Amino acid sequence: MSKYTRGPWLPHTDGADAYVQCPDGRHFIIGDIIYHEENKANAHLIAAAPDMCEALKLVRDGFKNGADYYDGHVSSDKNCDCFFCLGADVVDNVLAKAKGI
Repeated sequence: MSKYTRGPWLPHTDGADAYVQCPDGRHFIIGDIIYHEENKANAHLIAAAPDMCEALKLVRDGFKNGADYYDGHVSSDKNCDCFFCLGADVVDNVLAKAKGI
């Protein structure tokens, strides 16, 4: 499993560049905002990533708990295509992508 720097990450701009600041003080430049205004939005999206990962873990757990209570279904059934299992699979795929898996 890939490890990442825990949040909160904070988006910043300095007039020329957009960057993200981590709690340990490191800055990661996202790109210039003079010619690429979208980099400011990208910095905000990247800064929200740790919070979004934690929120998705809660959503995944909710799907799995829902599947366990739905008609005695067990969420470990890999062949299930119910709403709960499909939702948990989608969230697991997104979390895997975020972890670089």
